[in-house]
Amino acid sequence: MLKFRPQSPPMRFPIFICLSFTLLFLPGCFDLVEDISVHSDGSGSFLFLANLSQSRIKLKTLMALDSVDGFKVPSVGQLTAEIEKATRLLSASDGITHVENKKNFDDFIFSMHFDFRDVTCLNKALITLFVAFSPKGTPVPQSSFKLDSQSFTCTDGYDATKEKKKIPRKDLVLMGDANMTCIYRFDQSIAEFSNTDAKLSKNGKSVLLRVPVPDLVNGNKHLTNSIKFLENK
Repeated sequence: MLKFRPQSPPMRFPIFICLSFTLLFLPGCFDLVEDISVHSDGSGSFLFLANLSQSRIKLKTLMALDSVDGFKVPSVGQLTAEIEKATRLLSASDGITHVENKKNFDDFIFSMHFDFRDVTCLNKALITLFVAFSPKGTPVPQSSFKLDSQSFTCTDGYDATKEKKKIPRKDLVLMGDANMTCIYRFDQSIAEFSNTDAKLSKNGKSVLLRVPVPDLVNGNKHLTNSIKFLENK
């Protein structure tokens, strides 16, 4: 049972899932996926998927309880309300359209998908979620994504030097099988990228980065990645 809740999670983690479940109650088997498609004109789509299915039996047991170790266990209704709140906030954000969430409380698989007009709108929408779901007074991270004609940069707002001191060692053990996967897709071909843990797709137009959550929390790995495009000739 995780008792640790970070005070400044990466802004890109959709907070409606993370604050309700992922970092507060989860056993170690879960996968978080961030999948972003960015077109040449700067528009694109954002998908976040939280797959908790490997822990579904434990989670169903937990949700039958009122509280665990002093923590109030959220009900299906409360979790649904949080997800719907996030959906409303995104739908009201400038430049954000086609917002859709999916909730599967049988297998514990959740997703949020939306389109964005440009990367600036994406950043503002994620900041809106961060502010709405983070504890009052939490510092707001800088923008996560930057795009120009030559590159796409994603910045990890998590400060491991501050946060890892707060994490009980047993909680890190419980996170052992958890992973965070980031996928970035583009219309143009990719020349290079900065994160050595990332991999280029066969068609050369997308990058995949898969990081174990304990390494991310400890600061041994990070999500920051600067992706440069091939010049058009």
